[in-house]
Amino acid sequence: MNQPSSYLILGGGIAGLMAAHTLQQAGHQVKVFESAKAYLPLGAGIALSSNALKVFSEYSMSDLIIDAGNVCHTLQIKSQRGRVLSSIDMQQMAQRYGHPMVTIHRADLHKLLMEQLQPDTVQLDRHCVSMKQGKNGVSLVFDNGKTASGQFLIAADGLHSQIRKQLHPDSKLRYAGYTCWRGVCNFENARFNSHLNSESWGWGERFGVFPLNNNQVYWFMVKNAPYKDPLMSAFDKDKMLQVFGNWHDPVPQLIEATEETNILWHDILDIRPLKTWGTGRVTLIGDAAHAVTPNMGQGACQGLEDALFLGKCVEKYGATEEALRQYENLRIGRTTKIIEDSWKMGKIAHWENPVMTFFRNWGMKLTPSFMTKKQFDWLCNVDLTV
Repeated sequence: MNQPSSYLILGGGIAGLMAAHTLQQAGHQVKVFESAKAYLPLGAGIALSSNALKVFSEYSMSDLIIDAGNVCHTLQIKSQRGRVLSSIDMQQMAQRYGHPMVTIHRADLHKLLMEQLQPDTVQLDRHCVSMKQGKNGVSLVFDNGKTASGQFLIAADGLHSQIRKQLHPDSKLRYAGYTCWRGVCNFENARFNSHLNSESWGWGERFGVFPLNNNQVYWFMVKNAPYKDPLMSAFDKDKMLQVFGNWHDPVPQLIEATEETNILWHDILDIRPLKTWGTGRVTLIGDAAHAVTPNMGQGACQGLEDALFLGKCVEKYGATEEALRQYENLRIGRTTKIIEDSWKMGKIAHWENPVMTFFRNWGMKLTPSFMTKKQFDWLCNVDLTV
């Protein structure tokens, strides 16, 4: 391998932290710059499918993730009345792919990833305002006047990536047509299955229930609405219960059990798939490259795959621009398909017409298991070789 080279990573989310780990494992000097002033124990849960656990396994981290999270035994889609429309035995899937699905709090995952990095890798309160690259390196300027320079830049600065806007000024955010509230609460109920992950689909509305460890539950509610609707931003628990209070148990109970300050709201956006990501000594990773709607649960999973392929390409091709281009070539096709498939799934899940939703639900109940397994095979049997 060539002499250790310096990599700047802009963004200290899941993809950025994992990329820092893979590059450090390959023997390179890495600095991560995160705009937040502190990592707060806020946020929500995240479901990591078998393909994500496969990535962690490559770096001997999968047991840490399993211990900190909650293993899913069953994955279901239900009607708003609680009728099961589709059920998948995730224990069989775990045997099939070698790794389970795990639900974990984002703050716990961040903590685990931070612990894998060398001391002083991450610098907080670094909001980038400009980037320049030359023949031999890349430089960043932050809003506090500080600067940083390195040989390569990995932009992991999320959905609203400044670096993506600079490289691809025509890239567009897409509003999916629905808005989302997310919460985490403590919940104990003798009838509650803590190893069942589920989504319930109504008419233009959805509710997801994903148990975490230590009797915590991550939930999300999604509703069709105009973009940046002030009525949605003003939703409180009383209004949520007006919409979801007559849904099956434990939907209303979870809303009631959640502190108002632990509920987050945001519109659902993605970006139209890009045909290229980076140029020269700069590339994109995670949501900065391929922000996706959450309908397939693959946003963070794909960021983790990115990080692995990036590290392996640098190992194989050295600290070169070629390594960045090879990484992009390996990733763009897969992430493009996931963006488009997830977009289509979200449209179907949010049909409002009662006749169409009746046939949608009926069709899900009649879908043979081999078709579901085929989709999971494509997602989870990913080849991680370079």
